[in-house]
Amino acid sequence: MTDINPNMRTVRQGDCAWSVAANNLKAKGKKASNAEITKEMQRLAKLNNCESVNDFNNKFFSKIGSKFVIDENDNAPAKSQASAKSQASASSRGSVVAADSSVHLKPEDMTAIQDTTRPQRDVTSFLPKKYIQSKEAAKKAEIIKINSLGTDTQRIIEYNKKHAKGNYVIIDKKTCRATVYNKEGRALDSYEVLLGQHKGDNLSTAYAKDPSKRVYTTVPGEFPLTGKSGTFGGLYYFGDLNGTFDPEVEMRPDAPGSGGKKKLAGGFQAMHGTANPKVRDQFYGNGNLADNRQSMGCVNIPVDNLKEMEMKYGIKVGSTVYVLPEDKGNKLVLKEQEDGSVKFVTQYKNSEQNRKLAVVQQKIKSKKLQKSFAGANQNIAQQKEPPKKQDSVWYNPMTWFSET
Repeated sequence: MTDINPNMRTVRQGDCAWSVAANNLKAKGKKASNAEITKEMQRLAKLNNCESVNDFNNKFFSKIGSKFVIDENDNAPAKSQASAKSQASASSRGSVVAADSSVHLKPEDMTAIQDTTRPQRDVTSFLPKKYIQSKEAAKKAEIIKINSLGTDTQRIIEYNKKHAKGNYVIIDKKTCRATVYNKEGRALDSYEVLLGQHKGDNLSTAYAKDPSKRVYTTVPGEFPLTGKSGTFGGLYYFGDLNGTFDPEVEMRPDAPGSGGKKKLAGGFQAMHGTANPKVRDQFYGNGNLADNRQSMGCVNIPVDNLKEMEMKYGIKVGSTVYVLPEDKGNKLVLKEQEDGSVKFVTQYKNSEQNRKLAVVQQKIKSKKLQKSFAGANQNIAQQKEPPKKQDSVWYNPMTWFSET
């Protein structure tokens, strides 16, 4: 099939944006490297009034015989669309006559040519709309089903039967226990833990600049284990950017993760070996859960137990920890996130707390803030003290970790 107009090309069987761009470069005596082919595809897409290479593929390469522009000074895209319509009409009559009338194509030849441009590919563009809609509908139906279950633990277990990648941990603040579950929802083991000094589910103000405003709560929610260190003579895991700190309380400038800012929009709530074990070890196994409230919000576990959770049950970086609410009326609910993922978040009975949590979730998306947290994470992982911005009557460089 020959194209009479040198500025035009007719789609032939097997053509796609990548092959056309490569051949176009070779015809001009240019190097057809991956980078150059990508640039050429982008040029052709723009020349044919397409928003992207993917759009270019969809518009012109789904039908054999469609015409498109390969060089400047031609307004053929509009003509090619009319041509495509006429061909589609002809296909219903049993055959298609291409631009060159000497070539006749059968309906079975009119196959869609998929986009082979890996860097530009949008997989969903090749899925039928009905499939995409049904998948979204299934996700929404699952969220409704899970959230209809009676307790936080039931919701978490049922969701993870389908989606868990490994064992996970549920921390019940009412019983002061951390329980390891497998994907089938069976409890494998349970450990007594120490929690934040103050009961309740409100966002933490542990690092408030004003000492009178410091409230040491273990905040509920779903948290990934994202780091590891040897602090406290054992393992140290921490979930970063987890939205546990009240965004409207002025923080100490040297608070971990603050990056020197007055307000902290997220922070570290860790699960680690017992801080200050000489003092706190006495509170395990004494039958009195009231004295298990000892930390600044972190979950303390005896080092041997934490090691067992890792070595025996695979709880490590990448695992998920769920902290259950303890205030009446608060609960964990499954919620779709802006990126399409699904996560358990705290639904407070107090609308003000819901508002604050929403503020935190928006702020922690900031690239600048994520960068400051990444630096703080590295400091903790390397057991380094965060940079000190001002004097503090209670801040001791040697005891910062022991106070958590």
